[in-house]
Amino acid sequence: MDNEQKKIDDLTNIAKIILENTMLKIDIEGQNKINEELLEKIELKQNKYNEIFIENGKLRVQIEIIKDEVKATNVEEVLSIIRKLKDTLKDSDFHKKQYETLVREVDYVYVNQFDKLLWGDNYPSLKVFFDYLQKMNCLNINWSHFTNLMNYGNTEVINLNTGVLSKQDLGYLFYTIKPFFLSEFNNTVKRYIAIIKRKFLLNGKVLDDNFLTKRICGYKKSDIPTNLKLEEINQIALDIAKRHH
Repeated sequence: MDNEQKKIDDLTNIAKIILENTMLKIDIEGQNKINEELLEKIELKQNKYNEIFIENGKLRVQIEIIKDEVKATNVEEVLSIIRKLKDTLKDSDFHKKQYETLVREVDYVYVNQFDKLLWGDNYPSLKVFFDYLQKMNCLNINWSHFTNLMNYGNTEVINLNTGVLSKQDLGYLFYTIKPFFLSEFNNTVKRYIAIIKRKFLLNGKVLDDNFLTKRICGYKKSDIPTNLKLEEINQIALDIAKRHH
């Protein structure tokens, strides 16, 4: 009887051990799964942290560069400058929109159907002249305004800016476009000088007689400056001639 009971007890103990081991295995597997999920989340967080760390590093480098460029002494000054720049850019954007609106309004300035431009009814050739002046940053007005100012009866002046073209370049340009003006203006040097002086300013100033006389009367080979845009201006004159009638 004791032997039988002992066998039962032994089997019971074995069953308990098996059950405990099974439960432990289940717990371990479950915990492993939980651990894997946690590790995955930790890895994602770590990757995100690394990305932020890298971006912060880039930002710090940019701030240091800006700091050097603007001669700021600390990060706070840099950030303050950036904020001011942002505000300035907002203002600039506002003024840009205002300017674009103004340009659209100016572009609709009424233009006469010119029977008589200062060089006759020759829009195509005048457009070649205008495009060149605009390309060389000599003008601050648009095509409609320019043609209106070139009307025979318009007494307003056209301001030309030097920079890309020098004063000497513009003098030679006036010399080459003389044939395209109406005969009443180009039949004598004196009359041509008078119309150029009346119609054009250079950097907001009246052209002086000495300059006009020297440049518009003609050029001798020995008198042509070496830095003059000679070929370019001659080509423009040729392009104007092709469109002139």
